[in-house]
Amino acid sequence: MSSFNKSTVRENNYKIRVVTLDSKTAFVGTVTDEDCSWKNYLAEPLILKGTTEIYLESIYIGGYKINETTSSTVDKRLAWNVSDPPAADGGNIYYFCIGIPEFEIKSGVAEYRANPDASDMTGHMNKRFCLCQEPALVGDISGSVLPINESKPFILGHLSKTSVFVSKIEPKTINSININIQDQDGRSIWTEGGASAQGNPNGFLRRIFMQFIFVEKK
Repeated sequence: MSSFNKSTVRENNYKIRVVTLDSKTAFVGTVTDEDCSWKNYLAEPLILKGTTEIYLESIYIGGYKINETTSSTVDKRLAWNVSDPPAADGGNIYYFCIGIPEFEIKSGVAEYRANPDASDMTGHMNKRFCLCQEPALVGDISGSVLPINESKPFILGHLSKTSVFVSKIEPKTINSININIQDQDGRSIWTEGGASAQGNPNGFLRRIFMQFIFVEKK
């Protein structure tokens, strides 16, 4: 954990800290669709004495599943096509939905419901902050599928003044931080490999960094 104070034009009304989270070796050796969940322990307690706003400054996901299909007759390394679109139990990632209980995220979710009186709302995005991801669709103009790599990194770096607002919390002390990342439908961001058993992506690419800015009002 790193931290620093920053003066403001309004008589030092704010104290700013920067905290970087690193999954390190938490997922090395994983090969299937394990949950993307891990726990970070801070080198020193993060003591917040005033109301604090939390912002995401940057994020790096070393690899995530792409080009998933659900048909047993189609190689999972190939892109989705109109005859074999991904279903609810597999497929591309459109949103990375990140849950961190210690940040007390209060964002809500609104979903289409076939029956307004039925309790069929999934709520997968509820109380998480979500980052949009363009789908990894690959194909030529004729619609044929092209072979490509199974995984690639997701990066949002140094957002600066456009940092993503995450939440606002009241005074508390944080000693550890629990992180869970899933896709828009509550599924793992990883899965089994295509022609190999290394995983999509393989375990050595499953490393995640996130940097947050804590803006505490004195």
